[in-house]
Amino acid sequence: MGAIDDIVASVVKERLNGVTIESIEVERDVDSDGDPILRITVVFDAEGAELDPEKLVTIPRHLRSKLKKPDVDRFPMFSFISKGDAKKLKHAAA
Repeated sequence: MGAIDDIVASVVKERLNGVTIESIEVERDVDSDGDPILRITVVFDAEGAELDPEKLVTIPRHLRSKLKKPDVDRFPMFSFISKGDAKKLKHAAA
């Protein structure tokens, strides 16, 4: 799934220009209806930058158009989490 990861990273970084992205995790999954999805978790550094809601809502549309080229028929489902919150979740899970 390397090409898909690269496409996702490219679109996210392009759309969130100016925001430091710590990591992007892409996982193939199915939704509650059994339809195939890409579960995408974006961890960003919240220091000094805010996520622009207008840019966030356009990411799936931009990504879908790019995913047509490698013929991926999975809807992207995004989660955005700050680096600090991601660390808290890791500690809570341990």
